[in-house]
Amino acid sequence: MSEDILLQVVTAVKSSPVYSLQLDVSIDVASCSQLIVYVHYRDREVMKEGYLFSEPVTTTTRGEDIFKILETFLLKHELRWEELVGLCTDGASSMIGCKSGFKAFVKNVAPHVMFTHYMILRYALAMKTLPLGLQEVLTDVVKVVDYIRGSAITSRVFKVLCEEMGADFSVLLFHTEVRGKVLNRCYNFERK
Repeated sequence: MSEDILLQVVTAVKSSPVYSLQLDVSIDVASCSQLIVYVHYRDREVMKEGYLFSEPVTTTTRGEDIFKILETFLLKHELRWEELVGLCTDGASSMIGCKSGFKAFVKNVAPHVMFTHYMILRYALAMKTLPLGLQEVLTDVVKVVDYIRGSAITSRVFKVLCEEMGADFSVLLFHTEVRGKVLNRCYNFERK
């Protein structure tokens, strides 16, 4: 049954003029790393998304390892790199590293692919239980962090601004595991 569902999704992606992928490496309950990949594609005039595949990461979770798993899947199912227009990952260095990260390996075979980052959904879950005033502050902070970290030039300009102001920090944190530190840094930056 799962093979039939996979075949249906792969067939739909093949008939789409373009597609994009969202991927993440998660650790399951048995402490094994799993690469999870979702696909976004056009089906007639409607954009659809769905689960594409998950694969255990048996060795390290370096960019090269993730790339090999994805490339093997794409080749096996005859999905073309040329039709891949976007990849969405977390901000881990193994994903976004420009020399040995996953992004670098993808750019070697598909230089046209656009990369974006996402924050894990814990942020959305936490927002449901916060008071309205705190929700607004957290939403604003997330927007600012996403904007600054969203491009290399804004990150560099922000770093120069922080250094000129004598701030304690010159880089905003991105990962949800350190969201308290993100808020703390924004608070300290605001006080200066």
